[in-house]
Amino acid sequence: MWNGTTGWGGGHAWYVTISNITLVAAARLSSWRVGTASVQITWATNFADHILEHAAGLPTAGWSTVTNAVVTVGDRLSVTVDTGASKRFFRLRKP
Repeated sequence: MWNGTTGWGGGHAWYVTISNITLVAAARLSSWRVGTASVQITWATNFADHILEHAAGLPTAGWSTVTNAVVTVGDRLSVTVDTGASKRFFRLRKP
């Protein structure tokens, strides 16, 4: 959020004051094949309150919740999903 403060510092130098910034960590998914018909998807345990969702294509209006069991492995949450015959896109969403 910008508080609107700008000023002339003389010469050709400008300064801008920016305050009230909130940094939000981004959730990152990692994935790799497990055998010939499955993919393992993992993400940091910092995002345990997020829901893994999938869609058949992008852009999409409808995301579906992945209902497979989530397990904790070290500092990662992990889900294994079947690949099936079609492409799927995955995302984490905070409810």
